[in-house]
Amino acid sequence: MGKDAAWIYSLPKSAHIDPTQIQGNLSPEQKQLQANIFTFFIDGAGAAASGYGASLGKRVNYVSMNIEKVEGRGFQAEGVCEVTVTEDMVNVFKVLHGGCSAYLIDLCSSAPLISLGIYEGNDMSGVSQSMNIIYHSSAKLGSELRIISNSISNQGKIRAARCEIYVS
Repeated sequence: MGKDAAWIYSLPKSAHIDPTQIQGNLSPEQKQLQANIFTFFIDGAGAAASGYGASLGKRVNYVSMNIEKVEGRGFQAEGVCEVTVTEDMVNVFKVLHGGCSAYLIDLCSSAPLISLGIYEGNDMSGVSQSMNIIYHSSAKLGSELRIISNSISNQGKIRAARCEIYVS
């Protein structure tokens, strides 16, 4: 990995994500790095939940990560996360709050971009600049959410991902 990504290797091991439980075609070492980075984005790699969304972020189950070669486009990554809608995630109508869904999208859409960075040896961390969210239906209290994120573009300094939330 390049010099700009050296910080990734200094992160402590994730305290709440077991990389052996992440399915997909990344190596065990890549899954560990992904878990460490994901944890860092949730709470700064601290032991106690801290910062906006940390307690929710720690409940997100990182299910799988796959990278595949797409003809004419290079590599593409897909990440899958799951979480149950709990009382602290809903609005007065007992459905997933829009701000909460935006947080989940922000967190989970970074996963495929970070994975590609690990796979290609680049630092792919960054910040979200724009999010367009279209709601098709609401997720009720107790619903199981399946969050699927895919890289769209991974060239240069601007990267893009698509994220969809499904209610099970």
